[in-house]
Order: sequence, then C-alpha cells, then structure tokens
Amino acid sequence: MANRNPVSWMWRRELGAYPKGLLRWWLLFLVVASNICLTSLGLILSPISPLLLGQMHMSTAFYSYLLVVAGLVGALTGYFSALSDRIGRSNLLVYGALAAGLIAFFGVPSATTKWEFAVWYCVMGFADGIAIATSATLMRDLTPQTGRATAMGVNTLGTGVGALGVSFFASVLLAHTTDWRVMLHLTGGVCLAAFVVLFVFMRELPAHLRAQVVVVAEDEKVIEKVTQVNDLSKVIEVTVRTSSWRDVITLRLLSANAAMMLYLVIFVTASGFLILYNTEIQHLSLAQANSLGALFWLANCVALVGFGLISDWLTVRKPIMFAGAIIVVVSLIFVMTAHDASYWRLAVPMICWSIGMGGGFSPWYAAYSEDAEARNPALVGTAFAVFGVVNRFSSVIAGLIIPVAIGTPIATEAGWRVWFIACMAMMLAFIPLCAYGLGGYYSPRKSRAAMRERSAAARQRAAEAAALYTSAT
Repeated sequence: MANRNPVSWMWRRELGAYPKGLLRWWLLFLVVASNICLTSLGLILSPISPLLLGQMHMSTAFYSYLLVVAGLVGALTGYFSALSDRIGRSNLLVYGALAAGLIAFFGVPSATTKWEFAVWYCVMGFADGIAIATSATLMRDLTPQTGRATAMGVNTLGTGVGALGVSFFASVLLAHTTDWRVMLHLTGGVCLAAFVVLFVFMRELPAHLRAQVVVVAEDEKVIEKVTQVNDLSKVIEVTVRTSSWRDVITLRLLSANAAMMLYLVIFVTASGFLILYNTEIQHLSLAQANSLGALFWLANCVALVGFGLISDWLTVRKPIMFAGAIIVVVSLIFVMTAHDASYWRLAVPMICWSIGMGGGFSPWYAAYSEDAEARNPALVGTAFAVFGVVNRFSSVIAGLIIPVAIGTPIATEAGWRVWFIACMAMMLAFIPLCAYGLGGYYSPRKSRAAMRERSAAARQRAAEAAALYTSAT
C-alpha cells in the first residue's frame, strides 16, 4: 500500500529485496565510508592533544578523565543499536552523521576553556556514537557469513583509515598552524558531506529480511522466495520478536565482550596516547609523531582486511584472533624497551603492534555476529548494543588507569613501561575469554561442514516463518 505521507521519503529507506551486484557494493561502500568519517571525530583528540594541553590549560589527568567521561557517555548510545532491531538502522546513521557533523564543525571549535571543550566533545561523541552503533549491524545485514570477516574488517577500517587520515592531515596542517580548531572544521565538514550522500542514497533491508540468517549468497534467493507476501506487517510479526536484552545476554556473550573490551584498551592507548608517548617520552617532534601515527594506522588498515580474508578463506575465527593477540604482546616488548629511540627503531615494532591489532578485530566481529545470529537473527542489533555498551568501558579503564600508571602530572618512561606490561596482560587474558565466549571451530574442515548445516537450517527457518504467516491469515 502506498504511503500517503508526502515527506515519508525522508525516512523510508527499505529495499524490496536483498541488494544485488553494484547496488550491494555501493551500499557497503556507503557504510564503510560513513564509518570512516564518523570515527575520525572520536580520534581527533590524539593529534591535537599537545596543543590542547598547552592552549586550553589541560593537565594530562584532565585529558585522561575526559576520555573516561566520553566513554561513559558513549556507552549510552548502545541503546540505539538495540532500537535498530525495531525501527531500522539507516536513519540512525544518516541523521546521526548530520548531528555529529554540525557539532564538530560549529560546537567544539567555539570552546574557549577546557570545560567548554569537554562538554562539546562529549555531546559530539554521543551523536557520533548513535551513528556508529549501526554500522556493524548494517554490514552484517548486507553480507553472508562466508564473507563476514572480510566485511567486518573493511568496516573496521573506519578506525584505521579514520586514524590514518587524521594523522596525515594533522601532520600537514599542524606543521603550519597551532590552531587545533582547523582539525575540527576538517572532520566536521567531512561528516556533513557524508550526511548529504547518505541522505540521498542510503538504503537497508526490511525487517523480515533482517531477521534471517544468510550463510552463503545462494540462501538469499530461497529466503526471498518464501517470504514474498503482501502484508509485510504480518511477516514482521512472526519473524521479529520485541527486542529484549534478556534474550541475548548470556555468560558467554559477556565473556566475549569482556575480551574485546580488554583488547580495545590497547587501541585506546594507541589512538589517545601514542602521540603523547612519542613526543614526551621518546622526544620526537609533533610532525614526526604524527607521521609515525600515519604509518601505524596504515599498517592497521592493511591488517584488518588481510586477516579478514584469511579468516574467511580458512572459515575459522578464533585461531586468527589469537595470533593477532600474540603479535601485539611480542611487539610491545620491543616498544617498551626503547629509550630515546630513533624514528625507525620505534616504527618497526609499532607497525607490528598495529598489524597484530588488525588480526584480532576482523575475526572477532565476524564470530560475534555469527553467534548473535545463532541466538536470534532478529535481535542482532541488540547483541551489538551489548557490545556497544561494554566496549566503551575500554576508554574508561584506560582513562582511569593510564594517568596513575604513567605518572602525573609528568609521565615517566618507567611509568609507561608499567602500563605496557599491563596491556600485555590484558592481551593474554583476551585469549581464554574468547575461547570460552565465542563459538566456532579451530578446524577448517569442521567449520565448513557446520556452515553447510547452518545454510540448510536458515532456509528451513525462513520457510517455517512463511508457513506461520500463511496459517495466521
């Protein structure tokens, strides 16, 4: 039935079927590109932190506690991921990008004191978090399980490419000015441009297709065939239950989230404190530190996609992410033993550290999304909402402990060494927490056999949902 509301085009973005060919690639590109733009807002503090500490009279402790508060505010955005199971994903992305871009371009640069900056930054993070909360679920909706790790790795490029872009432009722009606001104008303007493109082109699956499991691409044809009915609201009623946190929260799910929370602590260390470490402890210039940051995140981008491809090729997740954690631990040993090191003495182990981080992210996201589908494919957004809440506490942990560990108000090399040891312990804890919390196989042969079984089960489930609709009418 046609929608009589003349302005409904502003929020009605449902596709009639699974996107095919170029349309699918275009939608995936939009999700990834917007995630890059939005994630850059959360990463903007690191390259401008030396300027903020001087011009806004921030202490290292104030800067760290700002990350804590921003992390707590960001945790609230997890609710919107759960809400996306009921109202859809795309509008949260579209209008979240608009709000975040406006605040970044006009709000944050208007700050004249550290407290004004802190308030604006947290408000921007809230708007930004609402948009980012939907990106992983959109990637899940648009990709089968056979390519899920690669898709999630590409989506996580939002972190790597965002940090790379911020580091690159900071190294160029801040070499000619000491006005940190130029970086906010740049990233805010990019988000506003992303909003315009998303507003015109972004589309998503309707609820009755979001609630299905697609293991291989061929499953989509079967699912579309058995769910093609006239009354969409009745299909939604029998395939999508009311979102409930109790339906998805289990001890194993919490274990998997705790593992990633610890894994992300070292990401927060890199994204929020790496520039400070290289300038204050290793005595690099700000331009050198930003250049090294660009190399760090470039390596991370390559690793995210590369490990995703390896995971999908082998069809296993946990062995790949465990290898990534071990690479991080070994790399940190070489970073923490550096003393007034040369540029490349720091660059080589930091690049390896970055590569190891990429090895953990891609397969973890894939495994987590597959476990969420196994519990209830209609509540994947709610499962990712749990992740959205828990993972934000990585910023809280880092912000509370790092100042104590490294020393305040003046960080010391010995303090940083203590913190790196703590990070290595968290990386090692990541392995058993994932081993218990995530499903999947260690053997590619067993994994492929299980995938075939899930494909058959997904088709059967879609057929049963259609039969329920038929009997109800």
